[in-house]
Parts: sequence; structure tokens; C-alpha cells
Amino acid sequence: MAACGGLSESTNATGDIQSLVESVKSDIEEKLGYTIDSVKAIEVAKQVVAGTNYFVKIQIREADYIHARIFKSKTP
Repeated sequence: MAACGGLSESTNATGDIQSLVESVKSDIEEKLGYTIDSVKAIEVAKQVVAGTNYFVKIQIREADYIHARIFKSKTP
């Protein structure tokens, strides 16, 4: 675990990270400018700020990957 503001080591993505990626699939498609069949979270690193930044490696096709930063705010 990294200190507040620091970036954690990259680890294999968990089911929770996969769910997070699936929840922003339409946003990813909008940024890419085309639709994709599926998203598969591969690796993730985290940065705790005023919430959490998730830096995720995502497989979008057999040999195509993207890297996305997903921000999740702290819940009150």
C-alpha cells in the first residue's frame, strides 16, 4: 500500500476492479470513438487522493490494450 498521494505497485485486477471498468465502458467507448464488445481488467495500480485513482490496463480486443485512469470519490 502506498502512502497518501503515492502510487501503489501494479497488481492483478480483482473482480471489484473488473466491475468498476465495466461501469465506465460507455465512457471508454466515447473516448475511443467506437464501440467495443468487452473490457477485461488486467492490472491495476492505485493512488489515494481525495478519493482513489485507479490506473487500469484493460484488454479491449485479443491483442489490443488501453490504459485508463478511473477516479472514484470517497463516499460520505
